[in-house]
Amino acid sequence: RCEQPCSATSEGDAVGFDPIYAPEDLDQNFTTWTTYITGQLDLTEHWMMTGGAGYGQRPPTLTELYVSSAFIGSLQRGLTFLAGNVDLEPETLRQLDLGMVFNYERLTGGVNGYYSWIDDYITYDLLTPSATADGLSAGAGFVNTNLATLSGVEAFGQFRATDHVSFFGTLSYVEGTDRTRNETSFFEDPYGDLFDAPVDDRSGEAGVPVEPLPGIPPLDSRLGILFHDASPFPRWGLEFSLRAVARQDRVAATLEEIETPGFVTMDIRGYRQMRPGMLMTAGVENLADRYYREHLDYRTGLGVFRPGIGFYT
Repeated sequence: RCEQPCSATSEGDAVGFDPIYAPEDLDQNFTTWTTYITGQLDLTEHWMMTGGAGYGQRPPTLTELYVSSAFIGSLQRGLTFLAGNVDLEPETLRQLDLGMVFNYERLTGGVNGYYSWIDDYITYDLLTPSATADGLSAGAGFVNTNLATLSGVEAFGQFRATDHVSFFGTLSYVEGTDRTRNETSFFEDPYGDLFDAPVDDRSGEAGVPVEPLPGIPPLDSRLGILFHDASPFPRWGLEFSLRAVARQDRVAATLEEIETPGFVTMDIRGYRQMRPGMLMTAGVENLADRYYREHLDYRTGLGVFRPGIGFYT
């Protein structure tokens, strides 16, 4: 405890332990910046085109820089201890966006696509042999890959069929690719200059120049019908929706990420504006009691599955 102002500097060593990093290893500074430009063009009374371009940077986090064998569930495979990398560079992104939006009296919607080039994207290098079915742990270290790309699309729409019935839908999809996987690794040259060893064996797998990025969700969509009152700001509504998630077969196999089958769930939700300032909602999720799991759910041992039918209010 200290009086203001307090210092965030740690001095001295923990009793019985040697310091993991020397003080000079912790003295780092990242100057990052971002800029973007957006625009829109009215094509007709009901249609509008949108576009944008941006440049941005993200510095590595304290975890990515300094973690030392802590178990953190950031990879799909589960029980993985992570190693920080004090030599990480900030990520640098360049992105283009292009979209269309339409707005009629009863029909509204839009679609937007984007493409990103990311220099020094921070990803993983699997450091230890594959874990077995009994859940033995494995280690991974953070590493920059020289170039990664992200591309995707987002879409939405709503149609007011009558004063009391509306249909709606949403869709999102992203595809991530490590374009330079065999150009960097956590150890860089594990043999120093003695053997001039190549670095194209990240995660112990050589000859894989391009691979999907880890941790990318599959295509996700939702379709539904909403029954509501006829006022511009509905006071009550009853919604039935289907969530459809596609199979994810673009996986980072060298990081032991595995494919996930698609699934469909059904939900019901209702709401009622009791009075100004008070809204009551209630619903049933996973109405068909579907047995499934998301692509990024924990996979150690038998893995983690999603709950069955559930009620809330």
